[in-house]
Amino acid sequence: MQVLDYCNASPKEYKCIFTSGATAALKLVGEAFPWNCSSSFMYTMENHNSVLGIREYPTRLKNDTLFNFIIISFGQILDTEG
Repeated sequence: MQVLDYCNASPKEYKCIFTSGATAALKLVGEAFPWNCSSSFMYTMENHNSVLGIREYPTRLKNDTLFNFIIISFGQILDTEG
């Protein structure tokens, strides 16, 4: 509760979850996100290695297409995968 107060976040809208590190946190995001055929996943060229692991979650869906966008720091799309 103190963390939410510090961030001026309402406990009705937000939850605070502590993980052992970035990999565990990213795994939770990948598993909890409601992936579907219109989902897009964007990530930068330079990121935590576990960010790339998130791509495995939407590929588990049958008959869905995911478009991954690799973006550079200036926001210009460099490459797409789909």
